[in-house]
Amino acid sequence: MSAPEHHEVEVDLFGDPIAPPDPGAATRGRRGAVAAAQWQAWLNDADLVARYRASIHWRGPSACAYWLSSISSSGHGKFRLGSHTDDSRRVVTAHLIGYQLHRGVLPDALGDVVIGHTCDEPSCQNVFHMEVISRAENDADYRRRKNRWPLSDVRGAQGRALALREAIRSALDNGSDVESALGEANAAGRPHPPADTLF
Repeated sequence: MSAPEHHEVEVDLFGDPIAPPDPGAATRGRRGAVAAAQWQAWLNDADLVARYRASIHWRGPSACAYWLSSISSSGHGKFRLGSHTDDSRRVVTAHLIGYQLHRGVLPDALGDVVIGHTCDEPSCQNVFHMEVISRAENDADYRRRKNRWPLSDVRGAQGRALALREAIRSALDNGSDVESALGEANAAGRPHPPADTLF
């Protein structure tokens, strides 16, 4: 008899399993699948924390700290934690780990909130660029700013995050200047200015 298959569960920002959408329906996350006590246990695991930190390119206290591992379709870092043996295996949004490491575990009864990026870089792990914000307010903020840089990157959120990640990896591998590589990757996503017209 073969071993049972283990499937990783895709989860929202707070670890809640995302159900497959009905045809034509949007998928939205909900709060509460992973209790604060479980988060605390994970964050007390030194190996897990070291693995998380090793996946980040730190650039200084005020700069974005870019995620160098798996990237979701929305441009967010993704991180695997937990174990198959106790059925706690999850793939979570990486910056939730960083936020809770530095600011404390979010309480179970907090409500429908997300950790928003004030820098508008979804792969950023700099806790000083993050805020707890209601999902509704975060969605409204996005609608207000979606035509501003860097949200207006022509590659989209995932394409931008992947381009920045690859620029950093390549520069580190080649021993070249990371900031120059980031500058070039950044410029490649800038929208072209509108062409001049006669009227």
